[in-house]
Amino acid sequence: MKKVRHNFKKGIELHKVCAIDELRPVLNYIYFDGPYTIACDGRILIKAKVSEISNFDESEIELLNGHFLHARGFQLLMKYDVVSVEEDGFLVQGDGYSIKINFYSGDALKYPDYQKVFDQWIAGDQRKIVLNPYYLSDVCASVNAKEVRMSFGKNYQCVILDFPHSDLDDTKGIIMPKLDCDDF
Repeated sequence: MKKVRHNFKKGIELHKVCAIDELRPVLNYIYFDGPYTIACDGRILIKAKVSEISNFDESEIELLNGHFLHARGFQLLMKYDVVSVEEDGFLVQGDGYSIKINFYSGDALKYPDYQKVFDQWIAGDQRKIVLNPYYLSDVCASVNAKEVRMSFGKNYQCVILDFPHSDLDDTKGIIMPKLDCDDF
């Protein structure tokens, strides 16, 4: 009998949005902020609602809040169908084995104020931008989205992303583009 998956949904690859950055180590981690999971490399960001990208219940989602999980830990976690959320990390148990994938336990990490970008973003900017297509691909792959809607803002030079025709109603992304030199 096949076990029902109790984890993040297959195809979720938030680790691909994280940085490998010694100068900004917090960006090497996935951050659980309330009902959301945040992954960022400094140029792209995904803010995914945990209930949309996993089948964890509310009490498990509450246990995640405020914790950091290294991108490699998340990548390892995704290899397993059944995991449990504990106060200090994820527990994977199978026939004859038990693996613990711990949250970061130090005090040094503070996640950037990503929400400010969402809160201050105003639609309507018509400036030209240069967009790296790999950023868009990485964001879509991180939440297994087949389509993306891009909204261009006025105050911040970012593109807000959402994922139509999916179950990702509250999941959002950000791409920080470069201004097009032809505009100057």
